[in-house]
Amino acid sequence: MSRYPLLSLFITGCMYPTLAPHIGEGTTVLKPKQVGVTVTGGGGGGRYTIGNVNTTSLGGGAEARVRVGLSGNQELGGSVVAGIGSKVTGEPPVGAGVAVSYKIAPLSWLALVADVGAIDRVISSTAIFGGSLGVIVAPYTASGGTQLYTGAKGSVSIPILQGASGSAFLVAVPIGLDWHATSRFRTFVEGGFLLGHGEVVAGGTTTATDGYGGYGAVGVGYAFR
Repeated sequence: MSRYPLLSLFITGCMYPTLAPHIGEGTTVLKPKQVGVTVTGGGGGGRYTIGNVNTTSLGGGAEARVRVGLSGNQELGGSVVAGIGSKVTGEPPVGAGVAVSYKIAPLSWLALVADVGAIDRVISSTAIFGGSLGVIVAPYTASGGTQLYTGAKGSVSIPILQGASGSAFLVAVPIGLDWHATSRFRTFVEGGFLLGHGEVVAGGTTTATDGYGGYGAVGVGYAFR
């Protein structure tokens, strides 16, 4: 059983990581056939409880995302994530994964983002499948597309274990600034609150983890074509 820290960009306070909890974008979308690349890095810390044991930890991670614009205010693409956290016992937890990403903006101030992917806990070679759904709301948008955004993102992961089963859930509530320096180049800063829960069932015994914390992230993006 691996005890992941509450924060990297995709490691939860639960026992197994979820996909990246940050949103990292406003409600604007790429034009049809336009290709956008975004690179994000960040980290944070938090407190979590395993059984009757309370502890704190730190973590950090990075994500590289590529999407292409579709008609109907939509985007489709994929991302690569990696992260590391401070260890509780043994080797520090390290993970890396990939995900397919979809975004749609039915309104200029509202967007939905969904991700489905898989993560490998590198040291133990544990396969973890997960998904997430984020809602982005931009209450303020300046000329040129710069936005102050907020929203919520929920993530779930299911590890593939031998002789046991497990799950992890994470909810993120972010606030960020998506600054469009030009029509092609943008950068963003984001911070938020995380609340996580996870459990492993083995031999009829359930071990639960609950945690909370905060994070910060910065990223840059560029649109080609």
